[in-house]
Amino acid sequence: MCGICGKIHPDSDRVTETLIAGMCNTMAYRGPDAEGLWCSRQRDGSGVGLGHRRLSIIDLSEAGRQPMCSEDGSVRVVFNGEIYNFKTLRNELKLKGHRFRSNTDTEVIVHLYEEEGLAACRRLNGMFAFALWDCTQRKTLALPGSARHQAAGLLLGRRAIFVCFRNQGDFDRSGGPETNGRNSPSTLFGL
Repeated sequence: MCGICGKIHPDSDRVTETLIAGMCNTMAYRGPDAEGLWCSRQRDGSGVGLGHRRLSIIDLSEAGRQPMCSEDGSVRVVFNGEIYNFKTLRNELKLKGHRFRSNTDTEVIVHLYEEEGLAACRRLNGMFAFALWDCTQRKTLALPGSARHQAAGLLLGRRAIFVCFRNQGDFDRSGGPETNGRNSPSTLFGL
């Protein structure tokens, strides 16, 4: 079982590779095969970071490393679980001109999102959790559990997700998000 994490904060200085690597380290037991992270400063000064601990199952090559991105880098995703119908979806996407660099179900999420946007979630059959950052639209999609019977948006399902809104945007590792009664556009998740 892989582990995924990430953070979005209005101040990019609060989203560092060190922070994301630390989040990944707390779940090293979930993915002993590899660690990957991506951080970016957005045009408005905000920051986005995604992290992944990998347990290699489907594609054991380096091409299956995460966070994974689209060809142009505009879509980034971290994923845990299994999409049962990914081969069917992959074949459909290839017929539409999408090029794949790996044999993973993760990459299907990237291309399906490029093709169908948020509606892509309804086509995924499996048990999974993922977080996707759309650099162009500046949107985050965090989807745990099966998407088949859930509406679009931030969905809560079979896997645990923590979303923290607060001024400092830090994670209290003693048991979950610590909000201290503050609400601001800072998001942190760990799956």
